[in-house]
Amino acid sequence: MDASAKSLEDAYRDEVGALEAAEREIRALANTIMQLTTRVERLHIARQEVARVTGRPEPADALQHGPVLV
Repeated sequence: MDASAKSLEDAYRDEVGALEAAEREIRALANTIMQLTTRVERLHIARQEVARVTGRPEPADALQHGPVLV
């Protein structure tokens, strides 16, 4: 194998490694988003239950409008 083919192969392996690392990071971020979404849903349910038990309406805040995606 000549030097240029070796160089191309090394560049390809580097790119594949970078893409695999990016995929792992995306999966980790997606997992974090799912965990946070679950926590927000549980908080909303708990607030509804407190409002039901106390007879007072839920406090108005940004959680009632859903997540904001940037």
